Amino acid sequence: MPQLDPSPWFMTMLFSWFILIFIIPGKVLNYMLLNNPTLLNFEDMQNELWCWPW
Repeated sequence: MPQLDPSPWFMTMLFSWFILIFIIPGKVLNYMLLNNPTLLNFEDMQNELWCWPW
């Protein structure tokens, strides 16, 4: 049975797992926090009321 002979597919499986486990997470984590989030003051978030002269 040819599927039991690991020589054709075993290295492909090892390289695939190596890429999935070691390389891809590092690339994904670089995009998780692009900028450091800053906390806003509540006073800065309040808008002035608009006065509409009708």
